[in-house]
This record gives sequence, structure tokens and C-alpha cells, in this order.
Amino acid sequence: MIVSIHQPYYFPWLGYFEKVLKADIFVILDDVQYEKNNFYNRNRVKTANGATWITVPVMYKSKINLMDITIDEKQKWQKKHFDTIFFNYKKAPFFKEHEEFLENIFKNMQWEKLIDINLYTLKYLFNALEIRTPIKYASKLNINSTATQRLIDITKAVGADTYLSGSSGKNYMDLDLFNNEDIKILYQDYKSPKYTQLDDTFESNLSILDLLLNHGAKSKEIILSNK
Repeated sequence: MIVSIHQPYYFPWLGYFEKVLKADIFVILDDVQYEKNNFYNRNRVKTANGATWITVPVMYKSKINLMDITIDEKQKWQKKHFDTIFFNYKKAPFFKEHEEFLENIFKNMQWEKLIDINLYTLKYLFNALEIRTPIKYASKLNINSTATQRLIDITKAVGADTYLSGSSGKNYMDLDLFNNEDIKILYQDYKSPKYTQLDDTFESNLSILDLLLNHGAKSKEIILSNK
């Protein structure tokens, strides 16, 4: 059985979802230390002038757990995010299908912690993409180890014998520890496929929102085409 493990990112890129789809079980690493300038609180969408970042402003302190990161509500980020998405995707074929969801998270709901909006949006996206991979949360597994040993302990805790790693995993993992536990490692080698966007200039490695609003139910098929 294959397990993939990943932090809960903000509207992740396509490769994130391929990693979930290629696993028999997916563990959301929700209790890790927050990393500044990562994808926990930001991603890119397409505009007429190219890709732009949408970033959730957070109250950052060094060495703070992701679950404790709070959002800086002094900034009007929700309106900014909705306006950016609306004005750049309102003509996308499947915008109307997801408009209510976008209005809810950006207009009708208030968010205190980053983890809450990330988990809420991921749940919606998994459903929209018809991803049926069982989901577990690292915070519920009562594992206190760190680094490579933590990945191994999570793999064993969910009953998997194979760990699906990101392509850079070999650069920081202690591979001998996996060998000692007879756990096989697979490496994701994902290249975002080309798909039709709102104009002829293709931008790769954008948030899943770009694909979903342009292709709706076909997004899952496009993610797995990986060409």
C-alpha cells in the first residue's frame, strides 16, 4: 500500500493532487513547523499580465507550529483574493460552478487560523476533483519523531509499505532508515501538463484554481495526463 504525505497548502498546484491520486492513503501533515515563503499561505493565479500571487497575510513568528499560525485580519485579504479571482476568471467556462464556494470562503466566512481555511478548501477541492483517496491527519496519529523517522513512523502507522516522496526527497531523507524498515520509496516526477487557459499564453505551475475553473470535471483527467 502506498502512502503520500504532504503539508496542507493554500490552493496547491496540480502536482499536489497527482500525489494524492497516486497513493492508496494520503496523510495531511498538519502539525509541522510553519515555513515562511513556502506555499502554506500563497499560490499563483493567472491574470492578463501573467501569473500573480495571492497571499494570505499571517502573524508569523519563528519556530511556530502551522496549527498555531493566525491570519492578520487587519488586512483586507479576502476581498483582494476574491476580486483577483473574479476579474480574471469570471469568463472561465466553469467559474459559475464554483462561484458560490469562492463567495463563501472570501465573503461569508471569517478565518482566524491559516490551517482552517487550508483544510476547508482542500476538502472542497478533493470533492470537486472526485478524489476518493482516504485521508488521515498527522496530528491524530500521536507520532513524536522528527525528520525521516517521522515519515517512516507515519507510513507504518497507516499500514503502508511504500512511501511516495516528492522528487527532492532523496536530497534530505535518510534512505538507509527506510531500507532498515523494508519500506519502499517511490519518487514523484511530475511535470504540469499543458491545458487550455483563457488566452493563448500558457502559464504553468499555477494554483489548481486555474485548471478547475477552466476545465471543471475534466481537471482530474488532465492532472493525471502528466505530459
